[in-house]
Amino acid sequence: MLKTYLSLPVGVYESFLKREFAQISLERYQIKLIIYDTIQEVIVQWIR
Repeated sequence: MLKTYLSLPVGVYESFLKREFAQISLERYQIKLIIYDTIQEVIVQWIR
């Protein structure tokens, strides 16, 4: 089975996706995330 991840910069994750309504949507639709640092060009966090 193919797994799909939504990739976001740290700033977007911290300012938008940490809000309660966004967290509920992520859980409801089982969205997996890759959070990355745009300056250092590294993955900071994988969220399943």
